[in-house]
Amino acid sequence: MRNSFSYNKLYLLLIGGLCLMALAWGVSSAEAEGTSLSKGPFSGITPNWDKELPKASRFTILEDFNNEAVRDNETGLVWERSPTAPSFIVWSEAFSICAQREVAARKGWHVPMVEQLTSLFTRSGGGLPIGHPFHIIPPTENFWSATTLVFGAPNSNAAWTVELNGHRSAVPKTLSGASVWCVRGGQAFDGNTR
Repeated sequence: MRNSFSYNKLYLLLIGGLCLMALAWGVSSAEAEGTSLSKGPFSGITPNWDKELPKASRFTILEDFNNEAVRDNETGLVWERSPTAPSFIVWSEAFSICAQREVAARKGWHVPMVEQLTSLFTRSGGGLPIGHPFHIIPPTENFWSATTLVFGAPNSNAAWTVELNGHRSAVPKTLSGASVWCVRGGQAFDGNTR
């Protein structure tokens, strides 16, 4: 009994000390609120998770990527400007394509989550915003997401796809029913692609 009390006390002191150190070294929330990134290539970019940006400032074509990638200034995600994957692949192939993708000698691409894909489209479900900088070549109209369906055993072999109009569909993972639009940054799928 005495040992557990001592360990609990030591644990609380350690946590309290770490919290005090974080406060002493950290930036206050008042200082951090509303600031933009101040160094590097993202100088002047303000995080905009809480805003819908005007069409003119929503996307930035990235010169450092030979103009082959686009940053979504609302989410901070970097997208391929021209998705070049085959139009009709199975879900597991999408992961291989993005893992091997190299845009302007940059790797680190992944299959986007369904939330990331749908964030590109207008709220009204009208597709990509007017004046967007992407080059989508038909017949590519449907893109795999890394997000699988989680309800019910019969649907466990399906994943979400997103169409260019922003609508989502559940498609069996073994069906060659979509292409892939690779992204950098944000949450990536870390699971089983079977």
